[in-house]
Amino acid sequence: MNPKVPAQNLKELLALLKKDPGKLTYGSAGNGSTMHIAPELFKATSNTFITHIPYRGGGPALSDAAGGQVDMSFPVASAAAQFVQGGMLRGIGVTGTKRSPLMPNVPTLAEAGLSAYSFETWFIVFAPAGTSQVVVDKLNTTLNGTLNNPTLKARMTKEGFDPIPSTPAQAHQRLEKEIPVWAKLIKECGINAD
Repeated sequence: MNPKVPAQNLKELLALLKKDPGKLTYGSAGNGSTMHIAPELFKATSNTFITHIPYRGGGPALSDAAGGQVDMSFPVASAAAQFVQGGMLRGIGVTGTKRSPLMPNVPTLAEAGLSAYSFETWFIVFAPAGTSQVVVDKLNTTLNGTLNNPTLKARMTKEGFDPIPSTPAQAHQRLEKEIPVWAKLIKECGINAD
């Protein structure tokens, strides 16, 4: 959040948003981006309203949040960290389930008082339908081995990523669980990708 916004923490931000719905703005990487969906979930979870300003990319949205052209943004931790550490932005909360090692003093939004909120970007590797189980298992073993490599793991952590090896069954379960949640939010909020 831009430091000029008169809120030092989540509690004060929520009070400000409830007092003047729609007065504050957030910049996103564009309609349908994760930087758009994360704040829409925030709005739905906190029963508040922040005006969406879509940009053509996360960099311009984040720069304009630091410059005060928009009041806040929901960027990835690796992009936000330098702005927060430099005092150009105020870190109110991390959207995931645990604090970012890049900003250890910034609480999760759940820790800060919005216990029902959690938004994490994650990546999954797919293979074409009909790929043999032998090939799927080999790909999974190779990817998990790579993610467990100490050098790569350290590099990914430094960049704000949390490498979590899994199985095809675990990935499938996560997809089955999350698709209805995000489909509902996207429909209710009228989110469209440009």
